[in-house]
Amino acid sequence: MVGFQDKPLKQELELSGNIWPILVIPVGYPGDFESDQFNKIRFVEWHVGTDRPVKNVWTRVFDGDGSFFGATTTYLDENGNIQYAGATSPSYVDAVFKATIEGYERYQSSQVRVDFRGCASQVPGKWLDPRVYFPLTEEQAKKCGVKFFTNDLVINWTLGTNYDGSEIYIPSDLVYYGQKNDENRIYYGNSSGIAAHFDFDEAKRRAVIELIERDALMCNWFFQESPHRVDERILPVHIRKRIAHFLKQKRQLIVLQIPSAFGMVFETVIVGDEYPCFVSGAAATIDKRFVGDAILKSAQEAEYNLLLTLRYPDMTPIDPFRVSTPVDHGKVYYIKENADKLHWLWKDAISDGHIRESIAVENLDRFYSEHLQLVTVDLSDRKSDIKVIRVFSPWLVPINFGFDSAHYMHPVIQNSIVFDPDSLRMPHYFA
Repeated sequence: MVGFQDKPLKQELELSGNIWPILVIPVGYPGDFESDQFNKIRFVEWHVGTDRPVKNVWTRVFDGDGSFFGATTTYLDENGNIQYAGATSPSYVDAVFKATIEGYERYQSSQVRVDFRGCASQVPGKWLDPRVYFPLTEEQAKKCGVKFFTNDLVINWTLGTNYDGSEIYIPSDLVYYGQKNDENRIYYGNSSGIAAHFDFDEAKRRAVIELIERDALMCNWFFQESPHRVDERILPVHIRKRIAHFLKQKRQLIVLQIPSAFGMVFETVIVGDEYPCFVSGAAATIDKRFVGDAILKSAQEAEYNLLLTLRYPDMTPIDPFRVSTPVDHGKVYYIKENADKLHWLWKDAISDGHIRESIAVENLDRFYSEHLQLVTVDLSDRKSDIKVIRVFSPWLVPINFGFDSAHYMHPVIQNSIVFDPDSLRMPHYFA
């Protein structure tokens, strides 16, 4: 086998001196489409091009500093602006494949389908109330440059499926991401809770897991309590080696388990006294068999954020009041002054040698309907073999971006803690 990265492999195997790997022999068994390298290459060839939704793809290699490939794709949103999507993987082909899927997902998420236009009182059926799912105060709406939702505001609506199988109308601004502005826009959406896959049910499951992950992060941000720290002894071997690697660079890699009633959510933070002083990555699972995979994914995401920041440094301080994008959120905490404000996240985190399990999900449909009351929207293009699914749940607090844009008025938060909203105007750290 050719094409492996010798420096990261040498480091992973802890080979010393002039001992270098010269041959890699993969051992395994045939898998499904997603593990078939040939099919992945063909998929990228078919779906990337100037006349395709995904316009371009390229990779980044970090040599001895990174143990994976990073891939980035470009696509055009509904406004015709170039946007970016990305993915990481220890496999070059896998990284490019995932980034292509991600780029297509983002593109399709901006292709708006309007099934009704009018005010809430005119909707011909059930409708999803944004004041429950994505609550903003009037002050927040004004700051975000959107209209404050009322039952008399004329907006676009998109049909989805309620948890009981019935039709439900959802404000289109909540459904789509990167679409053109409307005169009565009520929200600037993001990609959280959207996933793409060749199988509808799998796309839906992945979208749910992402929503669970973001809910855990946001609830932890509101509560500001140190989560459980995953004991180094039970971490995957690769993560333990990365911990040792970063210690030599005077940085700490810490894996945290963020509390969640709905899944097992992991966040990896890499902290130090030099720029960038804080980066993070997160991943989740609803199946305890894949805890190791989720931990690896969260660590890889954090490491990728660190390496990108080191390769393309921008040490210009950003005013928290001017934060608007996910990148801005991360940049706030690159500097030590702001990173120190996050000490509560890991300083007092206690490790006790085991993973905390959540609800045992034995039946996905029952989990979706009884626990999450899930609302689903199919964003797929009927002519494409890729399914793109968006999900919503009244029990999962959504993430938002921008100064003072957090959904602290969400019923889950309001019914859980009492706090001063002024204390939560600082942008959260998740980028």
